[in-house]
Order: sequence, then structure tokens, then C-alpha cells
Amino acid sequence: MAEEQVYFQQGEITVTNARLIVGVQIFALRMVTSTRAEQENPSRVWPAILILAGVSVFIANLIPFNLGAILGLAIFVAGIWQAVRSKPTFSVVLTAAHGEVTAYRSKNREFVSQIIQALNNAIASHG
Repeated sequence: MAEEQVYFQQGEITVTNARLIVGVQIFALRMVTSTRAEQENPSRVWPAILILAGVSVFIANLIPFNLGAILGLAIFVAGIWQAVRSKPTFSVVLTAAHGEVTAYRSKNREFVSQIIQALNNAIASHG
């Protein structure tokens, strides 16, 4: 049997001409017909609720100005902070005859792109 050629190896991810290894999971590439990356954007519901609640509490306590206005401002800032720090999740999706499977997820778009490129090279090497 021919020796496996490694196309990508970093952290818990290894892509060879025969397999994708993600931690303890192993996916046989002979069964994979295509790969793709998917982006899942974070929900903006909770940040929006915090922002609206903060504005409401701030306005309700503005006249006369009291601690409630400061609390409202703090809730508003927490909502803004949550909205800004929320990052999308990128996934490696494998398609085979039996369906699709999400093999890996990360917040790092470039890392997922490197895995997809290595998988496509490995699949193409099969001819």
C-alpha cells in the first residue's frame, strides 16, 4: 500500500490523500465527493434586547437623573459590546453519497479556508 501524503497538518487537523482527521474523528476521503465552507452569523437578538432595554431604563430614569439612568447606560454599553465581539463561525462541510456532515467549526476563516484547500487537493489527487 502506498504511503499517505500529508496535505495539511496543524493542531488537531490533519488532511492526507486518504483521510481527514479532526481530533479523534476520522473521515475517509474516498467517500467524499465535495467540500465547502459555510459561514454562520451569530444571533443579534440578545444584543438588540440589551440595547433596547438599556435605552428604555436610561430614558425612564433620566428626569430626575438617578442610579437607574447609570444602570440603563451600563446595560446599553453591554449590548453594544456583545454585538461588536460576536464573530461568525466557519464550518468545513463534507458531501458524500450518504449526505453531508459538518467536520469542523472555527471562528478563524483563514484556517477553515486552508483546510478546504487541502481537502480539495487531496480529493483531486485521487484522479
